[in-house]
Amino acid sequence: MVGQHNKKWQTVLIIILIAYLSAVLLEATVFNLRHWTTRFIGPSVNALGGSFAVTRHAPERDIFTSPWEPIIQELTISNINQPIRTVFVRPQFDDLDIKMINISIRYHDESSIFTHNTQIINGYMPSYYIPIGAMGTVDNVTIIINDARVAIQEVFFNTPLPWIFQWVRVLLLTFAVSLVWLWKKFGFSKIPFNPQLEWQRWVDAGVVAVFVCLMLFVMFFSFDFGFIPGQDNEFEWEPPRYDSHAINSMMVDALLMGQLHLDMEAHESLLNATQPHSIAYRGANWIHSPWDFVFFNGRFYSYFGITPVVLLFLPYYLMRGEHLSNTSAALILCAIGSIGIYLLWKELVKKYLKDIPYTMYLAGLAAALFGSNLMTMAVRARHYEAAVAGGLMLSVWGLYFILRAVYDDSYDKIETRFLFWGGLCLALAVGSRPTMILSSLLVPVLLWPVMRSCLPLKKVFGCAKARVTIGLNILALAIPYIVIGGLLAWYNFARFGSIVEFGATYQLTQENVAVVTHTGALGNLRRAFDGVFTFLFTSFTLRPHFPFVFANHSHVVFTGYMSRTPTIGTFMLPVTWFLLAMLHLRKRAAASKAIHIIVSMFALGVLIAILSTVLIGPMSRYSVDFFWLLIFPSLLCMGFVYKEACQMGDVAARFIRRLSFTAVGVTCFILLGWGMVGENNHIWYHNPVVIRFLSDLFTIF
Repeated sequence: MVGQHNKKWQTVLIIILIAYLSAVLLEATVFNLRHWTTRFIGPSVNALGGSFAVTRHAPERDIFTSPWEPIIQELTISNINQPIRTVFVRPQFDDLDIKMINISIRYHDESSIFTHNTQIINGYMPSYYIPIGAMGTVDNVTIIINDARVAIQEVFFNTPLPWIFQWVRVLLLTFAVSLVWLWKKFGFSKIPFNPQLEWQRWVDAGVVAVFVCLMLFVMFFSFDFGFIPGQDNEFEWEPPRYDSHAINSMMVDALLMGQLHLDMEAHESLLNATQPHSIAYRGANWIHSPWDFVFFNGRFYSYFGITPVVLLFLPYYLMRGEHLSNTSAALILCAIGSIGIYLLWKELVKKYLKDIPYTMYLAGLAAALFGSNLMTMAVRARHYEAAVAGGLMLSVWGLYFILRAVYDDSYDKIETRFLFWGGLCLALAVGSRPTMILSSLLVPVLLWPVMRSCLPLKKVFGCAKARVTIGLNILALAIPYIVIGGLLAWYNFARFGSIVEFGATYQLTQENVAVVTHTGALGNLRRAFDGVFTFLFTSFTLRPHFPFVFANHSHVVFTGYMSRTPTIGTFMLPVTWFLLAMLHLRKRAAASKAIHIIVSMFALGVLIAILSTVLIGPMSRYSVDFFWLLIFPSLLCMGFVYKEACQMGDVAARFIRRLSFTAVGVTCFILLGWGMVGENNHIWYHNPVVIRFLSDLFTIF
């Protein structure tokens, strides 16, 4: 037995070694094909020091050029009359704040004129080598740089593209090939889901850890470090602080001072303004006001949730004596939220899909993590993202605890402590993100089988023990709602004189809730109609470079002052197409216990999407509120469709399994690309070297 075990491990190691050597060979040949195709194109020619005619042109700024537009400079090289395959441009950056410049190379290829557009990244040498692919003899070349602060030092023609050996690509390819082989060799797809197996728990933890590391990666590189490779400037981690971005720290200071309003003084123009909450009025009358604060009765407040402040920012300050950054807070909340997504998905599978293969469960876990859109929170981690991520985190943890408490669907087997923690998390979620009060609507849906177990009431309540059990469970769930709800009501009333006002009506920003909702029922209906199409059906753009997927702006017209940011519609994700199976599954006994959850989550997700549009506008970060509510029922439908296919035979089961893996893979690919750039594409603007490196990593030709 020991000998067979050792032989098995020897086989695995041999396969990994073969995969590694094959990856090295591919890296040196196929993945460097661009180098080999230009390696023997002829001698490299100095375009600025040879017999060519060189003309430099840098126009002066005129009255028609906007002050924020850079001056374009051109360098024309003529009398070339020879084939050109590549152009090497070495720029000189006079300002180290310039991380990237757009460059165009226009060349006359015999009788035609072509333009090649690209970017040169400061500190990333491979971007200096530009293949143009000219056919035939080139007469002249014009290099256009869209920033006069960057000078051209050197230009060479026909310089071979650099040979770059990417060890990261070798390791990724080795891992992928080895995983596929092990999958086939040991029949991994046939292993059933079993939450009791320790190795499955370790694999689950690894998937969650990889997702958290991805969020850490995008969060880390989304900040401008002031560092450029090869420029000898110092690396600075501490990102710049902006006044409005420190609002959570200001809330901590206010609480420690024993007050609910922020320690800020209003400008006299704002105090005397007749319409201080109208952005049009403030702009027309030169009103001095801070951005995105709440102004009420001459004082400033915050409309962002108090829950993250009390649970995270305040304890950190009391322990360390310094404020926690929004970046760190958002990452912590996203990481804990990811664990909650994993636990909720696992609990749903244990209760409704326990017979599915482990690989389908694992694919669903990956789709649920990416489908949470938490990566878009990490890529621009500010106080906005801390509030939204906190709302999702508490909601998924609360529903997990509720589902865990009623796993056996019987009132006498309810785990009361989980019921209490579930109610506590769901109540606290409202204090982080008021929209998440709607997630509590799922509580009666999850409790419905338990409530049915209490029938007939006369028989159950005739037993004293049953009455005590039911009473304790009701109290365990109700007390957190009553206590937390009472505190939030007092908090709102003490600030704004209304228990349901969180401050959104008095925002000093563009989209004031009071303004955009005063368009009447028809106006609200129109925004709701637009919101369905914006959040659910907005398409995306595919481009041939990393991260390949780019979200689009919604092309709808709104009434009022409504912000819009690039977003991706939920139903553009292939995994959500399994929701169509709801119409079929409702008639199947296997799905009868879960169909109420599927329908309720779907309806609630659409409702939150509509509500977000009516009150705020189609902003991509608010998709975190409801994406998970559409992804989870989609995955449940996918699992039930597979179980139905298994009853039809191996061929049907294999087809649905492969279809499911494809849908999940494409969904994760889309959401990974979107998560890398988010609303603002901070990585590209602050650290373009990272994006260009990843683009080259996934480029073969």
